Amino acid sequence: IDFYDKTLDENYLELALDLNQRYLAKFPEDDIAKVNIYLIKLKQGHELSEDEQTDLYDMQERAEINKEQTICFACEVLLKNKTKAKRIFATLPDEEKAEIMEFPIYRFYQDLE
Repeated sequence: IDFYDKTLDENYLELALDLNQRYLAKFPEDDIAKVNIYLIKLKQGHELSEDEQTDLYDMQERAEINKEQTICFACEVLLKNKTKAKRIFATLPDEEKAEIMEFPIYRFYQDLE
């Protein structure tokens, strides 16, 4: 996804989608792979289906219980709730903020209206 952001070459998105889907097939509970897949779909211009949005809400509930604020942030970004994502980001420790800022999800967040 990072290479796509730098080059805008759609082939990188296709490759990233394929790799994440293969990984998810082996590790179906991996939320980061799901985040990546949904991010790729949005970057490809697709809207998330109702089932995919429900999956994000479920993922977010699990992340809240497990105190995984970075996943909560990613879910809000993917649901295009920029204001809520901004509030979550503001509560993160500086180290986590710096880490998230390196990820493609953060660039997508910055581009949200």
